[in-house]
Amino acid sequence: MAQAKAEDDITDEPMRRIFELQKALAIPDEVARPAFQQLAQVRKSKKVQRFNQAVAQAEAEDDITYETIQRISNMQRSLAIPDEVARPAFQRLAYLKELTDIRRGDLPTVSTSLELESDELCRLETPATYHKVNARSTTRIFGRLVATSKKLHFLSSTRGMSISWSNIMHVEIRSHPELHRGVYLELSKGTGNGFYAVEDPKLVEAVLSTLVKIAKRQLVGMKADASRHIPQDVKNAVYQRDSGKCVQCGADNYLEYDHIIPHSKGGANSVANVQLLCRSCNLKKSDRI
Repeated sequence: MAQAKAEDDITDEPMRRIFELQKALAIPDEVARPAFQQLAQVRKSKKVQRFNQAVAQAEAEDDITYETIQRISNMQRSLAIPDEVARPAFQRLAYLKELTDIRRGDLPTVSTSLELESDELCRLETPATYHKVNARSTTRIFGRLVATSKKLHFLSSTRGMSISWSNIMHVEIRSHPELHRGVYLELSKGTGNGFYAVEDPKLVEAVLSTLVKIAKRQLVGMKADASRHIPQDVKNAVYQRDSGKCVQCGADNYLEYDHIIPHSKGGANSVANVQLLCRSCNLKKSDRI
């Protein structure tokens, strides 16, 4: 029993071996039962430990994909890990997969009460506290961050400001000295440079960094099997922005939605990377940028 407990993984084989040894030594069931119960508990604990180690390794990866979650799910079944034990791990993995999808250009579209422009999509709205640094002190301004396909807005009861994505040079997760967690924005010009305390810095950083890359026409990593399908909300916004006409020749018939950076070269299905072209202009463009 002690040797079995010391093994890294207690499989069916040592259990069978001990059971046969019990019969060979004529150990009464009432004597052996507590030992078997203890061994079964140790075996269960070791399985959970293996499962948690696999989850920790997955969480340490840069990308969490559907295949990652499927692999962990198969491991849960093979180790017979109870759902109530595995559920928190899958919730964390689902959150990390959401961040991975965002960084690959699959941005969420959220509803907002703000009156946005017809081709402006809201990608994030969250409470935020802006730490405005003055000459001798820091003023905390309570409001909310609203990230759209066109700009980043900070709105409060006392003031509001809009930041162009092209002016954002760097987005970084930081911890404020007062134990606040948030994101720090470095701007090339304009107001809004500094620290914003938010509830979910990882999500905010992922959305903002991706929107900056898309606005600057930088390639956003796409899934190997990413669909060419352009979401309907993106089509609606592009149609409004381009006034229902080909951006090249102005034609208003036989219109097609074209990826400015081709999908085959990593172009995203985003408003900034999609335009209206007539069939003739689209054929001439082909897969050129």
